[in-house]
Amino acid sequence: MGVDFIKKCAKGFQKSWDRGQKELAAPNLFSRDPALAARTYCALPADGANFHQDRELILRISDNEARLYDGCSVVGTLKDNPPALVASVAEGGCGVAVARVVNVHAISGAADVVVA
Repeated sequence: MGVDFIKKCAKGFQKSWDRGQKELAAPNLFSRDPALAARTYCALPADGANFHQDRELILRISDNEARLYDGCSVVGTLKDNPPALVASVAEGGCGVAVARVVNVHAISGAADVVVA
């Protein structure tokens, strides 16, 4: 019974191996440049402000503090003011950058933001 089963299923077995070989032969299987995960920062909401997912905000550095603006109103600040971020935005972007909200924590109201 074992040999008959193998002979009967051999063609289908070979076909499935062929499909796997085609997938393994793809030129982009092992990319030299892996996608880097974006660095996120914790943003704390200002009084009466709420964050909304996928919303773009303006990040402005003033007095070594990172504040998030929606239009002209302050909606939050970055927790612990990351020194590397503050320095890079202050020098490279004249103190202004764009931040995008990627996740909002329901209980605390805090959000994770990515700075572009």
